[in-house]
Amino acid sequence: MVEMKGIFKRWWVALIFGIIAIGLGIYMLMNPIETYITLSYVFAVYFLAYGIYKAVMTFMERDEIPAWGWSFALGIFTALLGLILFLPGMATGTFVYYCSFSVLFMGVNSCAAAFTLKDVGDKYWGWTLALGILTVLLAFVMIALPTLSAGVISIWFAVLFIVLGIEACVLAYRLSVAKSMINKQAK
Repeated sequence: MVEMKGIFKRWWVALIFGIIAIGLGIYMLMNPIETYITLSYVFAVYFLAYGIYKAVMTFMERDEIPAWGWSFALGIFTALLGLILFLPGMATGTFVYYCSFSVLFMGVNSCAAAFTLKDVGDKYWGWTLALGILTVLLAFVMIALPTLSAGVISIWFAVLFIVLGIEACVLAYRLSVAKSMINKQAK
């Protein structure tokens, strides 16, 4: 318990994070186009940064990595892709497809997990399969309607920030209550 006293003392950090996250979420809801554009460029920066990191780290550790040339090439390719995404319209045009295919792979993964659950005797495996199929269908809708999907992606991120903010505020409250209880026990 002694190790955790610092966490309880700084309950207000979670509160500040929560308030900021809620504010960002509300801003994102009110500005979905700017949100989508910003997310697209964050995506591009990530590809560029990850590619540079992968290439540099692979090159520095090439004596330790078997077939290091493939990892190095992947790093260079990813960095170049990141640079290409900074061309006008590339990041915003491809981000919706990246998200759509990510959702598709998650749905396929859920379907595969459902059959694994079935094999181990889980009697509710059908729910996992149904949700996996629903996720795959959602991915196809996202791919077919990219403009609508771009707006939905912005709303999802906005709602995510609001939920995370509320969660952080609740955590801050619970930490402050726990701090009070610890202080009473110490007396």
